[in-house]
Amino acid sequence: DKNGGEGTAKEYALGRGVKHGFKEIVMRHYGRYEMTYNCEKQNFISSIDDCCCSPYLADVLDSIFHNEKYYMCSMSIVTASAGAEEQQWHQDGPHLDITRHQPCHCLNVFIPLMDVTLRHGPTELRPGTHYYTRNLAPMMLAARAKKTLRDPVLPLLHAGDALIFDYRVLHRGRANLSDEDRPILVMTFAKSWFSDVLNFPKRSMFDVQKSET
Repeated sequence: DKNGGEGTAKEYALGRGVKHGFKEIVMRHYGRYEMTYNCEKQNFISSIDDCCCSPYLADVLDSIFHNEKYYMCSMSIVTASAGAEEQQWHQDGPHLDITRHQPCHCLNVFIPLMDVTLRHGPTELRPGTHYYTRNLAPMMLAARAKKTLRDPVLPLLHAGDALIFDYRVLHRGRANLSDEDRPILVMTFAKSWFSDVLNFPKRSMFDVQKSET
């Protein structure tokens, strides 16, 4: 272009975090990428389609959402590349009411696409922290003082296993110390009235392409 290509390079640059990503791909941390599927238009491969339609999964979701209507608000692949760094503890979304605890309105289903060992950097969780993240610092301190804060857990999953947890639970990806990339299928389900607008930006890499033509 007339700027010697600098503008185009800047538009295409993928930086860390939602602000510097695209709706198709976000770098969650160094070496850790999340790539979305279009839940409405994507022709899923049969094994993923079977998983989405699993009666076992439906029974669990019905129970968690108390038989309220829900939908899959996103599907993605999270890949921790070989050598990916450890993430900070984080929650994927906020509470709807910070004054009192509300039932689950959004949850994640993590399905590893390979057997995960400690060296692959499994997902680590702090059970019960969805009660604390609405006012994290004081509530965590209170839980420690009362000795009710539970220890982190680090489940080692096999390919096809499902790890289901509340959107508000503190979790992180551990460092991938292996020489293999570690892909995980992520399905996020939410009550029908909720929309997740925090985890992916609106801008598309394809919009950049259109602006160049």
